[in-house]
Amino acid sequence: MHSSLLVSYRGAKVMMDCGLDWLGKFERLHPDAIVLTHAHPDHAWGLRNGAPCPVHAPEKTWRTLRGGKIDNPEKIGARERFRSRQLIKERMPTQICGITFEAFPVEHSILAPAVGYRVRAGRALIFYGPDLLFIHDRKAALREVQVYIGDGATLTRSLVRKRGGTLIGHAPVRTQLTWCAKEGVPRAIITHCGSEIVTGDERKLAAKLRALAAERGLETELPTTEWNWSCHENGMRESVLFSQTEVFIERAKEIEVLLEITDEQKLLAHCFVSFLPHSFPEFLVFEQAHDALGRFFN
Repeated sequence: MHSSLLVSYRGAKVMMDCGLDWLGKFERLHPDAIVLTHAHPDHAWGLRNGAPCPVHAPEKTWRTLRGGKIDNPEKIGARERFRSRQLIKERMPTQICGITFEAFPVEHSILAPAVGYRVRAGRALIFYGPDLLFIHDRKAALREVQVYIGDGATLTRSLVRKRGGTLIGHAPVRTQLTWCAKEGVPRAIITHCGSEIVTGDERKLAAKLRALAAERGLETELPTTEWNWSCHENGMRESVLFSQTEVFIERAKEIEVLLEITDEQKLLAHCFVSFLPHSFPEFLVFEQAHDALGRFFN
């Protein structure tokens, strides 16, 4: 399965990215909206048959999709099957289902220009950039971000190429952790893992990742086949669960509702993060209860 992030807030669900492996499956999540980072097949082609909800994307992404197998009525007749196409303007905060998305240009591909998103729901603030080489205006993108969800294509080796005068590819995890340290982001989650991580020794990779993070004063995690972690602090329970995507697909309602805020507004938020790279079908769920959501990320 391909990488995806589902953010749910006050009962509304927004799915971020919908790769080809989600074709015919994502509808079972019943998203209220879909937001795309870019038009590569592993991020957008799950929508080849259209979508029953509004789909939001930057103009460059819509332009790329119109030239391919999506949003092109001459090729697949999908235009009438899209309920609504919505434009997201870069660097302009956009409200979608009560959640604020702000698109930041990132360097990754010439043919499929990409963005990363600052996502704010209540007091929670994350940055989601599953495919990137670098972030334009990184300081603004990561300001006050509590969790960075980034590109797991490679831990340390370079995946940078040059076409003409433009650099494209993927930033190593090591580089992304350095960004987080410089911008004061305390926690990073690695997603959309590449072959270095997928085929490597799990324990050695986890130890290497912890060392890279510790050198920079961060917390970070690498997905495993099945692993549970929990702790209690100041009346707050946190847990992380890794398991197979197939379990998520069949038991979505059981594992979906997971981040809870209790404050004067009685807000409720829940979020699941899906680690779904090309050959590594796993997902990550965060859970919190009994305290303000902001404490979860600090």
